[in-house]
Formats: sequence, structure tokens, C-alpha cells
Amino acid sequence: MTAPGSSEWPSETVLEPLRRHLRYPSSEFWIGPGWYQLALRCHEVLVAEFPDYVLFAVKQKWAALVVQADPRPSTPNGADWTKEEAGRLRAVTAEFDRLSRAVCESCGRPGTLRGTRHLRLTLCDDCETAVPPGGLWRAAP
Repeated sequence: MTAPGSSEWPSETVLEPLRRHLRYPSSEFWIGPGWYQLALRCHEVLVAEFPDYVLFAVKQKWAALVVQADPRPSTPNGADWTKEEAGRLRAVTAEFDRLSRAVCESCGRPGTLRGTRHLRLTLCDDCETAVPPGGLWRAAP
């Protein structure tokens, strides 16, 4: 495993396609590089069904990939999307949550839930010993 900030550490720039959908453009993605491809695949599925979806967060929570989004921007009248659309969006994001539970968040190899620190993470055996206790994936700004 390479260290955050090193030249071999995967760049978060691969997640740029998701930025166009962020409700708050200054938002950060709080996932390790092992999940970058999962996040991109989730984005591709969402764009295919909801071209104008609104992204609130992409993060790790309870050792799983969490993508928080709405099918499209909200409108003042509140008739923004149907229950079926909201259900489909939840089904897509839930599938990627499920997939992430078997992928090391740090390197992308097969991983398992690790409860050896205060923060639950999905890691492979090698990354279990290399990732800092707080699970910080990048150098401090």
C-alpha cells in the first residue's frame, strides 16, 4: 500500500465526473481510493436513469460506501420526483453499499469488516495493518 499524498496514491481526480452533480461544489468525497471505481460505477448508473441527479455526499459510514442523492433538483412546489423514482435511486445506492462491504476501501482488493479500531472499516489483511486508526485516506490540507 502506498502512503496518502505519494505519487503512487490514486488521485481523487478520477471522481471529477461526480462533481457536476454536487449540490455544494466545495463538498469533498470521504472515501478511500479502493472505492473510487465503485463510486464511479454508481454515478454511471445514476446518470443513465437520472441525468440531473443531485449528489449530497459520497462517504464511508459503518464500513460501507454511502451515496446520498436525489433524482433531480428540488422545486418550490415539492412535486420533484415520484415514489418509484426515489425507490429506484435508493435501490441503486443500496446495491453499491452492499458491493462495498466486500471491497477494501484502501486498495480495492477483497476486504472484510474490521472492528479493530473505533472506526469500522472494510479492509484487506494488508491494509488492516497499514491504515491509520482513524482511517484517514489523504494528507491533511
